[in-house]
Amino acid sequence: MKIGIDINNSDISRAVRNQLKNKDYYIVDMSLERKNLIGEEVFKKTILANISNLDFLISAEINKGNNNIYIYYENKKLSKLFSKEFIKCADNIGVNSIELSNGEEFYLIKNTKCPTVIIKINLEDINAQKENIIKDMIKCIDYIKDISK
Repeated sequence: MKIGIDINNSDISRAVRNQLKNKDYYIVDMSLERKNLIGEEVFKKTILANISNLDFLISAEINKGNNNIYIYYENKKLSKLFSKEFIKCADNIGVNSIELSNGEEFYLIKNTKCPTVIIKINLEDINAQKENIIKDMIKCIDYIKDISK
């Protein structure tokens, strides 16, 4: 399975990519070396996702915040299933609320050919939850791989 990983936290991104590679996933690192204007960055990531013929794309933005998670999915089976599974897994992260929404208005979701999920995680203490976030991402990717066979 070819997975695009776009996680703004370099430690979490590296760990997720490495663990997935060890499980024989083909990984496309969607992070861009030089940060551009947000519109230009999303446009480039959309092109990269489409020319890479990904099976699934995860874009996660992890920031300091008030312990809330927002998950945006598209109306494709794997996107919805990953999102629902991530909600189940996220209990161990210690968040106050998790919101699940159709995100088809997002440029990245609307314009990529593969199922895509955008996750915005706002935590008071990101470092304390890094391992849980990594574990949850891996578990949810394994879940959609198993059901897509």
